[in-house]
Amino acid sequence: MSVHTVYDLDFENPDYEKFPALKHARGYEIFMEHGDALFIPGAFWHFNRYLEPGFSMSLRALPNKPNVFASMLYHVFIMRYTDKLMRKLFKAKWVNYKQKWAYEKSSKAGLRQDGAKVVE
Repeated sequence: MSVHTVYDLDFENPDYEKFPALKHARGYEIFMEHGDALFIPGAFWHFNRYLEPGFSMSLRALPNKPNVFASMLYHVFIMRYTDKLMRKLFKAKWVNYKQKWAYEKSSKAGLRQDGAKVVE
């Protein structure tokens, strides 16, 4: 349910106390020129900042694997509209719930609240 943007996250100077899992995020800095193209795989978080006026466009292709195609259908037609409906009905409560859920999910993925990796 990560359809919305986390507006209080400064990607260039993240608050690691509020978002401890970001300590383990690995990023890439790319400077693009006119005519360059960048491939971002599906489901990858990304952030961009324009250094000068310009525009971009996103091109998408239909997946050719049945399981990836089914996942795309779910995300485009079910998850997105479920999220829109929940945001209309519950507003900030829904967004806060999703953020809390994301924190818990990142903790279960092997991160403690302080951002350190959990070794079993």
